[in-house]
Amino acid sequence: MTRAVIEQRKREAIALVRKGGLSAKIGLAFLKQHAA
Repeated sequence: MTRAVIEQRKREAIALVRKGGLSAKIGLAFLKQHAA
């Protein structure tokens, strides 16, 4: 993945975390995996 794609995914993951619930868990897992 390119840097730009990773940045976009991070923004999406942060949005999921803000939304809360199960989405937040998925978002946090992604952020941890990519050491955000």
